[in-house]
Amino acid sequence: MLFSFLPVMATMTLGAAQPTLAPESDTVPVQLYDENHYEFAIVRIGRDGSVSPEADRELRHLFRCKNTGLTHKMDKRLLAMLADVSSHFDGKVITFVSGYRTGGTERMTSPHRGARALDFRINGVSLVTVRDYMWKYYDEVGIGWYPNENFVHMDHRPGQSDIAWTFLRGTEHYNPGWAERVRGTELPKVPDHQAGL
Repeated sequence: MLFSFLPVMATMTLGAAQPTLAPESDTVPVQLYDENHYEFAIVRIGRDGSVSPEADRELRHLFRCKNTGLTHKMDKRLLAMLADVSSHFDGKVITFVSGYRTGGTERMTSPHRGARALDFRINGVSLVTVRDYMWKYYDEVGIGWYPNENFVHMDHRPGQSDIAWTFLRGTEHYNPGWAERVRGTELPKVPDHQAGL
């Protein structure tokens, strides 16, 4: 499967640079369902993570903190991974549990606080299939499997090592056996299959 990533280009209008998004053919219609607020939307996301101003507003609203209601611009690479996952799994509905999170109980180092994480599942696709796909093909990520809570966690960790875990009985178990089975000892080099920048 070949993905293309077009940079955001600039056009000149009356002497001022105006951002131009990737053409619609290079965007993915992502079906999102917020299980906390019972809201559904289809949002077009560029394969490079770019979004229109309208889509940005919609995503900020959808992924708002479920406890405080505060919003934040979502990380571009996270959005690129989301577009890729949606495309790979045939545009099935992505039900999400948590996106941006803030407030007193959220750790300062949490990727959710930085709007770089999403907890979700894909309707009709096993968590293991989604987990393994992301862990095999993405880098600079954290991938967590929450089998009892029925979601997978995906986050972008720019400049950091990849990390995988399974959450069971209230504890995160890092470097689980599934991670080594899926990826082996190092990330496979697949130059024509990258999510994000």
